[in-house]
Amino acid sequence: MDRKALPTHVTAFESIPLNGYPYQSREIDERLPWRTGFWRRFPLLGICALLGNLLCIGLAILVLESSNGQATATWGDGFQPSIYLAILNVAGNLLLAFSLAQGLTISFWRKALNGGTLAELQYYWTAGDSVLGAIRGSFRWRAKINAFACIAVSLSVIRGPLNQQATSVVLNTQMQMQSSVNIPIAQQLPSNYTGITPFNRGFGTATGSLTVPFANVMKQYSTRQGISMPRSGCGDPCLFTVKGFGFMPNCNFSSSNFSMMPSKTNAGLSDNPAFSTSASIYAFGNPNPLGSSQSPYYAGVQLQSLFVDNFTTSFKVTRPKNDTLSGEAGANDTYYTSTIHTCVLRGGVMSYPVRISNFEITLRGSYHDDVLVSPIDLNGPTNNFNHPNTIVGGFQYAADYLFRSSAYYHQGGATPSSWQFNGSLANQYTKLGETGGSWTGGWSDPMDDMINNIREIAFRTAIQAAAENSSLSDSTRTSLATGTFLYNTYATDRGYMIAGTMVGLFGALSVLPLYRGWSQFGRKFSMSPLEVAKAFDAPLLREVDCNSTSKQLLQQVPGWRIRYGEVHQAADEKVRLAFGDMRTVLPPMERRTY
Repeated sequence: MDRKALPTHVTAFESIPLNGYPYQSREIDERLPWRTGFWRRFPLLGICALLGNLLCIGLAILVLESSNGQATATWGDGFQPSIYLAILNVAGNLLLAFSLAQGLTISFWRKALNGGTLAELQYYWTAGDSVLGAIRGSFRWRAKINAFACIAVSLSVIRGPLNQQATSVVLNTQMQMQSSVNIPIAQQLPSNYTGITPFNRGFGTATGSLTVPFANVMKQYSTRQGISMPRSGCGDPCLFTVKGFGFMPNCNFSSSNFSMMPSKTNAGLSDNPAFSTSASIYAFGNPNPLGSSQSPYYAGVQLQSLFVDNFTTSFKVTRPKNDTLSGEAGANDTYYTSTIHTCVLRGGVMSYPVRISNFEITLRGSYHDDVLVSPIDLNGPTNNFNHPNTIVGGFQYAADYLFRSSAYYHQGGATPSSWQFNGSLANQYTKLGETGGSWTGGWSDPMDDMINNIREIAFRTAIQAAAENSSLSDSTRTSLATGTFLYNTYATDRGYMIAGTMVGLFGALSVLPLYRGWSQFGRKFSMSPLEVAKAFDAPLLREVDCNSTSKQLLQQVPGWRIRYGEVHQAADEKVRLAFGDMRTVLPPMERRTY
């Protein structure tokens, strides 16, 4: 617009007739009333935004806690916790910022209603306009609640990095999970699986040899060959219990007097062993079915250990003078108490605690940890041609050549005495020593180890029997196993989680005081420039309903085209900078004073 073409005095905006502008004015009886009330003016959107922010804080805690210790491959449908946390942090910050804006509006208009200076209103607005304005206001102690809330909300954005730092991935973490595992193991063995009884009356009921399958079991046991187990799918290690063939021991203790006195007819050896172990057939329900019996009977394996736990004797022990057998003079005879530990092993279905690791299955614990599920009546060995094979006989035969052992005191005449050991157990469990010209010590009880060895042999046999005889009933057992897997897992640092939560709550709580006093309002307020200008009775909006909301103001002046610039006042011929009709307002001139 050319300034020279305009008249010298341009009519001010307020002096133009109202019918020259597209007002949608209301009549007096249509103007909006001032109506207060707690629920009528309840700031629903602001409070909901505040609650939504708190919900985001709670969900962030839920994400961190639920993912802690969980496998990365299974948690969160493939999404990492950091993704959920990023979404929740952004949503929470947006909701908190919206809640702050609503609270600042309430605080500003409450101050306007309660009265104050124009400078105070400016401080209220400046404190919520920017962080810099809030910091300045806090230093000057003006609009401190608004300034404090603005600063706290601005600082709440750091909860995002804190929550992100709270979650991390730990590589190769061991986790335990339950799953079903199928184990081939026989609960009952074929009747001809372990031992062979020769048809010879001279042998009575003794087992003559082992069967080929059981001999293979004993070979693997002797060399401690691992029991191979195909991939179970339950982790490594995999722990569970499985039912299979085995033996349940029934034990008792007794004692007897033991003499160290050598026998002249026994080449200087004592008459009784100081240590002995053996394995024999034990018949159930019949006093004496052994010998040359050809009748079937039920039997088990009897293990026995005899040992003297502690004693002291001189290197040379002789019989008394009145002993005509030796004819030797010397000290009186010395007696000691020996302990006899007898255990009868009866066949049964046992529940074994086992472990699978590196594709091998092993027993856990000892026979004390096994549970008898049901007993099994096993036929003892006979010399009946119709029943040449045996189960009990094979185990007794193997136990006897593994465990048979003894220790006898030997008197060497004029030479110091010594001991004669037979078998391995007498050497393994001895506590003998020489002290001051005397033998001291004794033997410990080998029974627990003997039973545990039979336990392992029976378990190996049940595994092999199932592998070789798939037609056996119940040859495959399904068990609920607890397996250990290596996973990458999420780990939550609760220190960072708590710090992020506190920052978020700090921001939310700082906003809450801004909402006090909303019940004083008679309409919905905003920081719209139109609403503020109307509140200051701007001439441009003088004829608009003074209790209108910003939305209602826009409805009343929808087509106005205004401009900020030079407005010529007709009354005093002054030129001011103000809003006015775009058709009459000129742009400000460089270096002109208004």
